[in-house]
Amino acid sequence: MILISKIVFVPIWIYSSYLTSEFRSLHPEFNTNFNWIHSVLYYIFQIFIIVISFRILKYLSSDKELDFSEKVYGEHISKEYTVATKSQRFLNYLVDTLVWIIVYSSIFSTVNSLVFMQKQIDSSLIENNTMANQFVGDSSNNNFIALLYLLLFRFIYYIFFEFVFKASPAKFLTETRVMDYSGEPTNFKEIFLKTTFRNIPFNTITFLFGYNLQDNWSATEVFKEKRVGVSGNKYLGYFFIIAGSFFLVYLGVRFYEKKHEENFQVQLLEEKIKHNKKALSELEIGDIIIIHHYDSNDYGQYILKINRIIGEKVYFNMIDSNDYNYPEDELIIVNKDKYFLNELETFSVNKKNLSKAIISVDEMKMNENHEVVNPEGFGFKLLNDKKNYFIINVLALRKPILKIEKARWSETNNVVKELNFSISNLGISSKLIAIKSNQDDVLWGLESSTILPIQIPNKKNDSNSYVLNLKGKGDNLNNSDFTISVQDSLGKIYDYQILANNVNPEIIIKSL
Repeated sequence: MILISKIVFVPIWIYSSYLTSEFRSLHPEFNTNFNWIHSVLYYIFQIFIIVISFRILKYLSSDKELDFSEKVYGEHISKEYTVATKSQRFLNYLVDTLVWIIVYSSIFSTVNSLVFMQKQIDSSLIENNTMANQFVGDSSNNNFIALLYLLLFRFIYYIFFEFVFKASPAKFLTETRVMDYSGEPTNFKEIFLKTTFRNIPFNTITFLFGYNLQDNWSATEVFKEKRVGVSGNKYLGYFFIIAGSFFLVYLGVRFYEKKHEENFQVQLLEEKIKHNKKALSELEIGDIIIIHHYDSNDYGQYILKINRIIGEKVYFNMIDSNDYNYPEDELIIVNKDKYFLNELETFSVNKKNLSKAIISVDEMKMNENHEVVNPEGFGFKLLNDKKNYFIINVLALRKPILKIEKARWSETNNVVKELNFSISNLGISSKLIAIKSNQDDVLWGLESSTILPIQIPNKKNDSNSYVLNLKGKGDNLNNSDFTISVQDSLGKIYDYQILANNVNPEIIIKSL
């Protein structure tokens, strides 16, 4: 497995070296002598592993003899080689399939990383106008190349091992070998034909019924080797134990990641509900409420703008989101005057009934996953159309409305060491006055040498305004946790805890 993985990765290493060279030419700050020395030493080591693995396998394959029995026909003694059993052939198929899938799965992640790097390079070239007609990678092309590489890899896998060593990795474990009918070493033509016929879809069916297509049409056979020392079945057992252990560890890691992601998602929804409840309790004229009606045939979403509050009665104008292509919060805030320019009909609702339109975390998850079975019991009848509505978000425009996004990050061995967040404001004019890390091994601050306090760019007033960049540095930023303090133009201070991870693109902004 080591040998085949190293050989298969050779073209990928070459492509990676090319991309790395291109990347460093665009970013000279990464072009250090250490990087080049490290690359050279790395490739020398990989070549060394290939040579050693090849020599070991070559020695093992040449040192064994085929198992045979002698039969007497009168005065003539005939030597008959022992043919591998169906159970051995079946094990060979399973183990070889597992081996090349394991190797190819690692190729997928590497190729995806290289494709991403290629796109980054192409984007830089286009931005710098150094290549006007630079080809930018297309996902369909990348998928086709990945599929083609998968098919070629399986073909080359068998040809390489069975021609050079007369046995695939699985056959080494089951102590079997590919030879011609007479027990002589196979030539390239025979192995090529065997591998070709192996990929014919109904080849497996012919094997089950006793007519092995790949053997008969290529004049080859799989024979048992004479056992020397420890049985190959013992090593095969070790292989399955180790493979099973890795699989269990993999399942455990995936289960942990899934639970961690589910907990993050629940925390995100809980914070949305908490925000909506607090915003409803402090409603002011000009605030905006976004409501939604769940119906498989009607994606009913409306935007409500508060124009009066008299006692427990809230009066608002309403527009249909569909008329404006279901705008996001930022567009609603920026274009609210345009949306509500015309004289619209006024509706009213009781504050208590508004609070009934806040749904639970479980109901939010059902809505996001389109799993609502009974829309009639989902939310509250806020309008006069007798449909149940629930609140998606409340935009309190007289408070800071922070928009925080992941901007850039750098990784070392899949561990995020540096992370940037962009921050802007959609609400009342506010300043960033403090940043505090909640992780001992992480330092948070502004990207530049700017001194706090600093004005947070307000996209409500200028949609083209810049963003403020926050930078975190530490040993592990796969999970981020820090607190920022914001002061609005009226002097009120708000504290927010910022939570993020490197899996979910969303960020939790937790009001403290």
